[in-house]
This record gives sequence, C-alpha cells and structure tokens, in this order.
Amino acid sequence: MRTKQFIFFPLVFLLLLASCHSDKKQEVTQSVTTIRVDNIDDAEDIEVTKDKYIKSFRYIQLETDTTALIGEMTKILYEDNRIYIMDQSVTKSLFIFDKEGNFINKIYRYGQGPEEYYELTDAFYDPKENTINILSFVGRNKYKIMVFDADGKTLLKQLPINLNLAEAMKSKDGFLVCNSKHTLNASSSVNRLTVYSDNLKKLYDAVPILPQWRDRMGSGYPELFRSKDGAIFCAPHHETDVYQVTRDSAFLKYRFDFGKYNYPEEFNTPDQYENMARNYQISNYVADLRNFCETDDYVVATFLFKGQYRIAFYDKATKKTEVFFLSSNPLLYDVFGSFACMSKNVLIATRSAAEELRLFNDPSILGEKETAELKKQFKRPLHEDDNPILYVYELR
Repeated sequence: MRTKQFIFFPLVFLLLLASCHSDKKQEVTQSVTTIRVDNIDDAEDIEVTKDKYIKSFRYIQLETDTTALIGEMTKILYEDNRIYIMDQSVTKSLFIFDKEGNFINKIYRYGQGPEEYYELTDAFYDPKENTINILSFVGRNKYKIMVFDADGKTLLKQLPINLNLAEAMKSKDGFLVCNSKHTLNASSSVNRLTVYSDNLKKLYDAVPILPQWRDRMGSGYPELFRSKDGAIFCAPHHETDVYQVTRDSAFLKYRFDFGKYNYPEEFNTPDQYENMARNYQISNYVADLRNFCETDDYVVATFLFKGQYRIAFYDKATKKTEVFFLSSNPLLYDVFGSFACMSKNVLIATRSAAEELRLFNDPSILGEKETAELKKQFKRPLHEDDNPILYVYELR
C-alpha cells in the first residue's frame, strides 16, 4: 500500500503542476493590451517630435527609364537590400530596385499561360528562402504562388492554393499566412486567415469575419503586417483590433480605443458604412487601422480621421499614447510626403518628381542653403516625369 501511495501522490502533484503551468502560459500568451488614444483633436504635426520616434530619414531616387517606369504604386516592400514595388493595374508588373534606387529587374508575366499570372493579386517576400513571391488568381476561386529568386530573374516554382485570397505573407520561420479578407472559403467559411506550414500543410484557420461583412465589399489596403522582429500581425478592416499570428495560433494582442471616435458598432454594416462614406460622416470616426507595426519600444499605427492620415505612438514603458499629423518632415526641411506604407520598422512616404523639382527650381521655398543641401541628396539629374521619390523614415 505504501508503495502505491508513494507513486500516486507525486503523480497527482506533477499533473497539478503541469495544469498550473499550462494555464499560466495560456493567460500570458493571450493577454490583450488596450491602447487608449485620447488626444486626436489635439494632435500636433509630427515635426515637433524631432527625433523622439524617428531614428533616421533618407530620400531614395528610383532610377527611371523606359523599362522601369512605374504606373501606380500599389504596394511597396522594403526588404533586406531591395525595394519591391507592385503596380497592380497600370503596368501589371513588379519592379525591383536596390536600396540606392538602382533598377534591378521588372517581373512582367501577364497572360494566361502556365508560367504567367492572369491577375497580379499580391506580392510578398519570403525572409527564410530569400525569394519574392507573386500571388495570382487563376480562376474558379483558385490562386497560385509564383516563387522567384530575390532579383525576380528566375521562376523557381509555382504553388497552387485552393482558396479565395486577397493577400499573403511568409514568416521568417517559414509558415505562410493567407488572408481572404471578407471572402468566404469552403475550408474556412467564417475565418479570414488560413495558416500553412513550410510544405503547405494546413495548420489552422483564424480571425473571424464579422457576420455582416461576409462576402461583402473589402478595401484594397493591407491587413497583414510584419514588425521589426519578424512577428506577423493582422489588423482587420472595419475593426481597431490587432491579432498576432504565430505558427500555432492567432490571438488578439492589441485593442485600440479611440473613445468617442470609435466607429459606432450599430453602423458597422456594409450598407451603413457606404451610406456614411457617401455623406462624409465616416470621417468623424476611426473605422479601422490603415497600417501597423511594433518596435522594441513602441506600438505604432496609422489611421484616417477627418480626411487626414494620423499616426499614433504607444510607449510600452509609460503606457502613454501620442498622436501626430503626417505633414512636415520631423528630421529635415520639406514636407513629410504622401504616406504610402509601413514595412517592418520603416515608414515610407512618396512624392512626385515634379513636386521635388519645384523645390530645386525655386530656392525661395526652402531657402538657398536648404535647397543646396536638398540637391546633394540626389545622385542623378531629376526630371519632371521621373518615377516618384521615396521618403524613408526608420522608426526607433
């Protein structure tokens, strides 16, 4: 009897210990941080921050010739030593530049052949394999991923995906996150995310589509974001919640609370949303986040309010949030640029070559000294019809 008793009690103790450990892990993993954003009305220009949130800034003059003339910047990826620019509608191409703006290559395979794309749906970088990937619609709710080397010169393989998709992202660990946004899939009728392993084995579905939005209108701006440390997040349209996506699960990580400017829940239907957009009433609320990233010290998000882009910085240490307009450049003279995207811990804005050239030709705008310094930033002659200029801000 004593021997059995001796074995039984340690066994119970170990089971209880394991149970407590499991509960603790669950609690820590799925804790939600609420980020209160209270000072939208009192937002100042980001210029007043100087270098508090932005570590560095530089211009990138994209090389321009008849081969590398971008029609529309649908998506910009700032990865390792390359800049990938997707032009979804005008040239139906993916342009590749180095970090100095020198043209490397253009992927153009528009068509219905076996090694062509019928629709350039999305582009994403694979940090594990160092490849650039094109997501293309092939008909009947099916897509394929075309995998190219990092310079886009060789098509390495093609992977069929039997899903309705709007965008995709690959993690540094190799798992693939596919996003259907509002469109239902047979394998996941109520979730927008489907996560696959390295060898395309389905791992799980996650992040529910709000019932009223299923198979309804969706926006063209992204929902998937990769932060500085490589973590993947999903910021769904018509929500101000942010989910972190891992190989094992997708869980709510951050909840942005805009107080009286939160979009009213009773109006969160496609019909109400469209009606409020037509009447410009929607601009009085924050309906969703447009971009998101997380750095070592901050959680950062951009959003539209009263027709203007604003940026919120949440300080993890002080748990305080500051909001700014994106107008003047916080580190140098000149304007901030037209906000384009966030890529990891980099914020990218753009400006037309014609607008930049106007500063070159009229020193009274910036001043003689500032104009001379501005011109030094450009290694090539600037022409009015050149590709847009990239303004690259590195966040702290």
